Amino acid sequence: MAEKNGFTVKVYRNIMSSHGRWTKKIRELLSAHNTVMVNIIGSPGSGKTALLEALLPHFMRKKNVSCLRGCETDRDARDSRQKTFRRTDRHAGACHLSAQTICNVLQELDLSGLDFVFVENVGTWSAGGI
Repeated sequence: MAEKNGFTVKVYRNIMSSHGRWTKKIRELLSAHNTVMVNIIGSPGSGKTALLEALLPHFMRKKNVSCLRGCETDRDARDSRQKTFRRTDRHAGACHLSAQTICNVLQELDLSGLDFVFVENVGTWSAGGI
């Protein structure tokens, strides 16, 4: 129960509890493989793809990198035909990548020897301590 400004709110269940379980699994999976995940979140057209296109060539010189994409705009589709990121460039098939979706994709990847996973995400998904 929480009280603020004279109002009392009863909390019956934590709707983020499932999210917390998935983020814990993600942290454990990444930690077991000594892999760092960078989750880039923004609205469509905010520059996530441009940022990755600028950063990834520098990372890929010395590091093994994977990229997981959410929504794919027309520009992204055009650019991804011209450029591929080393190791894995996965399109997850949804704009908003939930912690469960990310965890499922990570479990499919061979994380051994993978230094970084960049997640290009749309929406309000909070990293939740990942």
